[in-house]
Amino acid sequence: MTYNNSPTNPVYIGDTRNSSPHSALLNPDDFDFDNMSINKFTDIVDAIRTLESDMAHASGYSGSLRDTFWDDVMGVKGALDNANFSELDYRADDKIKISDFFAESVERTAKMEQENYRAFHGSHGIAQQKQQTVAKITSEPFLREYQEKAVAFLKTRETQLIDRQA
Repeated sequence: MTYNNSPTNPVYIGDTRNSSPHSALLNPDDFDFDNMSINKFTDIVDAIRTLESDMAHASGYSGSLRDTFWDDVMGVKGALDNANFSELDYRADDKIKISDFFAESVERTAKMEQENYRAFHGSHGIAQQKQQTVAKITSEPFLREYQEKAVAFLKTRETQLIDRQA
């Protein structure tokens, strides 16, 4: 799937676009999850993780973000950060189909069933949850909605900054 920012569907216009920790999410030129590096996908996941955390803190929420979408995204982030590329047929900067990376993880955990049945259930369920989160993150409706959410949040932050400076 490729998602292009077009003049009829602008994502964000402003100075924050290039300097924001959310820039990977706000600048979706060629979101081609069927031909993307793990490094680029990690940048997108980091932007979502940061936005979730920033929005929670901006709303005054100071509790744990466990059992939220942020927690699901952190699971994906952990899988990306802990990937052992020496065991894979590609490097982090090679372009691959992102969903295949997580499907392979589910397949690897499925092989654990015969080795250690107890470990299989926990690991397999976690791998499937990550795969579902990635499917959500890489869907066009989610990305469009999330970009709108990011823009709305950043606009409120800009307004607050302007109000404080006045």
